[in-house]
Amino acid sequence: MKRYVCKTIFVLFISSLMCFPCIAQENVPDSQPCQYELRLNLNEYSVFSSAAVLGLNQYGGEISFDLKMAKEGENIVWTVMFEDEKFLDLMKQRVAEKAVDLLSAVSDFGNLDKNSQIALQTAASLYAKINEAKNHPVADEKKFVPANQRD
Repeated sequence: MKRYVCKTIFVLFISSLMCFPCIAQENVPDSQPCQYELRLNLNEYSVFSSAAVLGLNQYGGEISFDLKMAKEGENIVWTVMFEDEKFLDLMKQRVAEKAVDLLSAVSDFGNLDKNSQIALQTAASLYAKINEAKNHPVADEKKFVPANQRD
């Protein structure tokens, strides 16, 4: 019984993450195109990728983004860049679905093993990064050229 109560609490927690209103997006002038950027570690990129595959397998369509990998210190960082704000909403939903999938594989919430803890922490940090990217778009300086500098 305790196991089912814990599972239910975790599922409700993940579901409630999708219900919280987001902080208002910073205003970016219309003349300046903006992009959104996610900087992910290996675990976050793995969940991001599998969430995207989950969405494609379930709903079809396509997902377009730019991907860059770089070594920073001892770590590899995946930088995902895209322009479509709707992609963030879609990925929030897919990451929440993936988190529920991860939670359904946990057998004992009272004694989470190391892998289960990492999986839950990764889903939570990826979800937070998606919210952060939505709330703080970055201007794409390569695409924005002031009128006085155009050829």
